[in-house]
Amino acid sequence: MIATLPSSGVVSAALARTSFAHYVALTCGHELHAWQRIVCDRLQRLKYETGQRILIHGPPRFGKSILVSKRFPAWWLGHKPEGRVVLAAYAKNHALGLALAMRAASESELHRKAFPRFKWESWNADAGGSLSQRVAKRDGQPSLRAVGSESGFTGTGCDLLIIDDPYASADDARSEAVNGSVWRWWSETALPRLNDRTNVVVMFHRYHPEDLAGRLMREGAGGGFQWECLRFPALADDNQEGDDPTGRQPGEPLSPIRSAEFLHRLKDLDPIMFAGQFQGRPIAEESRLFRESDFQVVDEVPDLVEWVRGWDLASSIRESADYSASVKLGFDPAGNVYVADVWRARLESPDLRAWIKTTALGDGPGTHQCIESKSVGLAMVQECVRDRELRSIVFRGIEPKGDKRQRALAWASRARAGKVFLLRRPWTSAFLAECLAFTGLEPGRSASASGSHDDQIDAMSVAYHAGYDRENRYSIEKPTFKSPYRPAEFR
Repeated sequence: MIATLPSSGVVSAALARTSFAHYVALTCGHELHAWQRIVCDRLQRLKYETGQRILIHGPPRFGKSILVSKRFPAWWLGHKPEGRVVLAAYAKNHALGLALAMRAASESELHRKAFPRFKWESWNADAGGSLSQRVAKRDGQPSLRAVGSESGFTGTGCDLLIIDDPYASADDARSEAVNGSVWRWWSETALPRLNDRTNVVVMFHRYHPEDLAGRLMREGAGGGFQWECLRFPALADDNQEGDDPTGRQPGEPLSPIRSAEFLHRLKDLDPIMFAGQFQGRPIAEESRLFRESDFQVVDEVPDLVEWVRGWDLASSIRESADYSASVKLGFDPAGNVYVADVWRARLESPDLRAWIKTTALGDGPGTHQCIESKSVGLAMVQECVRDRELRSIVFRGIEPKGDKRQRALAWASRARAGKVFLLRRPWTSAFLAECLAFTGLEPGRSASASGSHDDQIDAMSVAYHAGYDRENRYSIEKPTFKSPYRPAEFR
């Protein structure tokens, strides 16, 4: 007898029942990205695990709600038709919208074949619904209940609590009143409804260090509930906390939904937004050195005799590496600082040297070229000094003193005094954005941990410290490197 092979529909249903990743792919009609498969595999374990506390960060509009809120409750209830799910969001209407999308998936032909005993016995448009197995228990507990953080679910317990984006906007997350309200909802309304076996999944993108996710992680660090954190940054970073499970190389994008080039443009436009919402490492307002009001943007700079250009050279052109950057500063007798030009790019050494040469010749002898004398910078200064075409230009190696924050503090205080002026140019917004995101703190506490670059900051610090002595008077030192090709006035 020849064995009869099962139909493709039967195979698909078996795959969907066994694997949550297959269930999502088959009900959505597209292949999952690698990070989505990781999320699916983790959620799938909740079929037999209990008492789990999971935090999942994902960038906005990358499809995390489809996985966590619009598909997982249906798949989980397919395996546990007597279970109870509470689906919470920042507003009840939003939670109901997620519940309706989940219900539509559960009424698909694939779902019916995968879970033939799954049947909605009742559905309340204002709350949720119950499966026939749940109704048979006659305890008045629904299979699924949709709630908002402004409402409660008194009288209802749950075996699976899903919290999908507890804030409607960044302003809400930064509002002390709203943030306090969300925390009270968690601690006074949600938490008492849980038990030792309840699984909790919180899915979000970050806005502020003191948002719900931040406080939950700190609670775990303080000996409370131990939260498992899965962070999926849009661009892979240093992953010092080990919470990004994708194993990507730094700078690698999370998925083809957003290209690396597009994500870098977003980061340049608003590093603070990007650090929190896209990278999952929000920047505390109080840790930032600069405010937008600190800088004066002008259409022209006065005629100044002396100029300094600071250079910060990167040692790699990898997408994740820092840029090479330069900032040209002028100083007037009143102690004002004028930023007349900012440049940055990722260049190989030969191209970088050529650009330094072109820039220095364009600036002319009146501008000292000051390069931070790290290994690559020291070699670059020596090469430029030996170049006969650059014999009229002063090149100086600058030895950095202190960490990034300490070096930036000097001109940060001058900016707070209203004495830093930026020329209005195409580079102005990117320079400002980097300044506003900069903290200079150690990774894990700062913007540097969020993937924000600080190359323009470093170049500015090099130029500033090269141009001012301790009394804040303009003071060009003698060039560090002398050359036989220098005119007498520069020896």
